[in-house]
Amino acid sequence: MNDTDVAFASIEEIGKLFRKRKLSPVELTKLMLARIEHLNPKLNAYITVTAELALAQAKKAESELFAPRSRKGNGDRGPLQGIPISLKDNIYTKGIRTTAGSKILKDFIPQHDAQAVVLLQWRFCRRRCRRPLLRQYRHGHRRLHPHSRIPLRGYRFEAKLGPHLL
Repeated sequence: MNDTDVAFASIEEIGKLFRKRKLSPVELTKLMLARIEHLNPKLNAYITVTAELALAQAKKAESELFAPRSRKGNGDRGPLQGIPISLKDNIYTKGIRTTAGSKILKDFIPQHDAQAVVLLQWRFCRRRCRRPLLRQYRHGHRRLHPHSRIPLRGYRFEAKLGPHLL
């Protein structure tokens, strides 16, 4: 599989590659972070990218997945282990800026994780970045929130931007 195939593969396909050791969580995380770095200036899809956290969690997942099997079984914790995810910017994540796309909350850092984040961590996902809300609390206006850029909507952004920007 090439990088594009891996980037658009399903969780099930990625999991199979992990278990066959054809792909590692660290390699996948580096690939996804590189794609974010390359595409985010055009798409404005991410507000906060936690690359260091994602790589640390990927290394942990890799060491568990690729550890030698013992009597108690291997370190495989389920289908989400090692899979990178992104969270909307309105979900509390302890120690990570959570703005909800609001100028009022531009410097807000929660002291605890939302229950959804706790459950995802329990299932050994990795947080990689924060995605912006498309509208301020679903009704905001762009002029009121200049600190965050409006994300480009649509899966096929090349139709709007043109292939020369890819």
